[in-house]
Amino acid sequence: MENKVTQMTSEEFKATREKLKMTQGQLAYRIGLSERAIRYYEQGGRSVPAPVSMLLETFLRGVGRA
Repeated sequence: MENKVTQMTSEEFKATREKLKMTQGQLAYRIGLSERAIRYYEQGGRSVPAPVSMLLETFLRGVGRA
């Protein structure tokens, strides 16, 4: 069974953060990144790494929300 990871676009990344009702700072804190990295991902300055995409998708499913 293959576990395919798709990379999020900057628009998908931002939309996911907004669905989670988190600020850039809150998301950065929760996933252990800098707020600057979050901004870069959302603005398309850096591509969103697959592990970060997976983490956001996991949060969206409700796992990891405290």
